[in-house]
Amino acid sequence: NYGDSLNPANPVSEPYNWTTEENFARVVPGTESFDFRNVESGNNFACAETKNNTIVCWGQNKSGQLGRNNIDSSIYYTVYSFAPQEISLMDNSVNVGVKAGSLVVQDSTACAIGAADNQVYCWGASFYSNMYEDSASYKMVPTKLTGFTQSYNFKKIKLAESGMC
Repeated sequence: NYGDSLNPANPVSEPYNWTTEENFARVVPGTESFDFRNVESGNNFACAETKNNTIVCWGQNKSGQLGRNNIDSSIYYTVYSFAPQEISLMDNSVNVGVKAGSLVVQDSTACAIGAADNQVYCWGASFYSNMYEDSASYKMVPTKLTGFTQSYNFKKIKLAESGMC
């Protein structure tokens, strides 16, 4: 991967050499002001649920997995976003909030349950049996999953390599 993951001021640089550089935990710049309840990580990105039921994401955004309505990619290098940004679960322009403890991340996909409607919202890649109703390969913003055979009030969700429960 290209990009200096330890220097947010230099997001595109020479490849970071993990075998010779110091390898220890560091605070992700910009996360200090958030009070996290849960942090989930996928392939080169992470999302966190805050104690006031919001979600922030940072890292690689090749499949819309940061939920920011854009994709950052190049055939020559990988762009990382180091500034965590809050995203919202929206249904018909209404913020439905995030159900506490519902954030899940797998590969390049993130999902959470809306607090107001108990429905599943996902963003990022669709590796899971065409989970988006329009068969899109990715969504750049949290998108309410529809197309179930009946109505459900979801309490918990789980992403796995081959599907969702």
